[in-house]
Amino acid sequence: MNRGIESYQDIGGFQTEQKNFIERVKRSFSDVEAFYGVQIPVEEIGYMFDYVKNDKNYQKCV
Repeated sequence: MNRGIESYQDIGGFQTEQKNFIERVKRSFSDVEAFYGVQIPVEEIGYMFDYVKNDKNYQKCV
């Protein structure tokens, strides 16, 4: 079985500074979480945030 990401640099700071992003991801994936009976950990959301933040196309939209 695959294991999810279990750590993220400065998880406390991420949770404080990106609360809105975390809530949006949780809301967006709520059906997926319910269907598969899983929960996306905040650490995984942190890596999602980094991916989006570093995407060149995202930078053009900001």
